[in-house]
Amino acid sequence: MDFAQRVKQLRKNKHLTGEQLGNILGITKTGISYWENGRSVPDNEMLLKLADFFDVSIDYLLGKTDIETKIDKSRSEEHTSELQSQ
Repeated sequence: MDFAQRVKQLRKNKHLTGEQLGNILGITKTGISYWENGRSVPDNEMLLKLADFFDVSIDYLLGKTDIETKIDKSRSEEHTSELQSQ
């Protein structure tokens, strides 16, 4: 599943219209429609907003994985600290 399909699926799962999602994210319904039809993709900042709003990883949004869950930041930072101290 690609980005366009993922955004549309996630939006519908939350029972939101394109206009409602656009209002939440601060963009137009046309912008949402462009994403969902593969005519454009959001910038990195908007990808972060989408991932946070839908509580999924950016990799999931982009279709790189089918695992929805985000990495726990505290666990990730702890792991990074452990690696740096070795």
